[in-house]
Amino acid sequence: MYNASTKQLLDICFHFFCRGTQQYKNGMNPISLRITYRKERREILTGLSCKKYDWLADVQQGNPSSKLSLATNRELFSILHKVTERLHELKYSGKDFTIDELVDRIRGKESPPQSLTEYMDMKIQELKQRTTVDLAVLLLLHYYLVLGVLP
Repeated sequence: MYNASTKQLLDICFHFFCRGTQQYKNGMNPISLRITYRKERREILTGLSCKKYDWLADVQQGNPSSKLSLATNRELFSILHKVTERLHELKYSGKDFTIDELVDRIRGKESPPQSLTEYMDMKIQELKQRTTVDLAVLLLLHYYLVLGVLP
């Protein structure tokens, strides 16, 4: 379910807005992205700016008659596309996620890859849990021998 006027996907709402209360030295105002998910809100600065009077709040973009706003609008569309991709990555991972995890993924902060020893320890723990359920103890001992790990 996608509503273009509020950039809403399921229970997540994306909203671009121009911060009228902040102004750079060049007279431009920063553009932020507000993400609302499960009644929590986070704001991310987009790195883009526009003049306050050029911002059209109802369509969440700069005035198309301004040449500078055309480039800004293209970048806003690109940002929205990237944010939606990150959302889909989290949504289709099959795990629940928080708004902070989504914001971290958008900002490019991802958890470091698991080391080989951590992965092997995790798999050994899984095998131990499966013993007597659907895995024979002798097979577990075989895995220990192959991995070179003492039980």
